[in-house]
Amino acid sequence: MCGHRYDEHTGEDRSCPDGSGRTFLKHVQSLAGTTSFGEPELDVLEFILKGLMRGGDPRMATRHKAFPGVCRKIQNMKAQVARRKQERDAG
Repeated sequence: MCGHRYDEHTGEDRSCPDGSGRTFLKHVQSLAGTTSFGEPELDVLEFILKGLMRGGDPRMATRHKAFPGVCRKIQNMKAQVARRKQERDAG
């Protein structure tokens, strides 16, 4: 994502003000694959939360087959947030 608000994208196609030629929709679509969770990943997160609320051990979730996918997505999200923050601070 470019870091610009939706209303900063101009024109009929909502082109990005950074001059990249990308539209707001393209920015959102580029993030969709890395920032959304599928049903198996949501099951893992739900399992962890329920376990924590009961005073359980979240390490049990590592046995779930979707756990590595959750970890990768969270790392991708953290990297995107850090990259956006760095771009915003540099700009």
